[in-house]
Amino acid sequence: RLRARVAEEIQAGRPPTFRCAMVPGQDASVAVVDAKGGLKIRSGASEMDIAWPVLSREDKKSLALAVLREEKPEDLALAAFYHLAAGAAAQGQRFLERAGAAGDAVREAFK
Repeated sequence: RLRARVAEEIQAGRPPTFRCAMVPGQDASVAVVDAKGGLKIRSGASEMDIAWPVLSREDKKSLALAVLREEKPEDLALAAFYHLAAGAAAQGQRFLERAGAAGDAVREAFK
């Protein structure tokens, strides 16, 4: 779901910018998500291809925030999931409270 949201933002001309462990101390933007889930990220003058599984939980948490639309329960559920997965329980619960029924699967996954 997160990959699909990232691709949606790129398609809409809003490449998500996030903190990526592979680019310490700098923000990176996602330029491309390919059909197999590979990413092309840009930071400064550099570009690199990254396979989705290489991204850390922290990277994915940062990406979930980058694509978050506060009014969309599905995005709040995504943010909750990746915060909880990365060990940021308090913040994850805050997103989950706002996600309503869209967060049911997340609640179930973290019982």
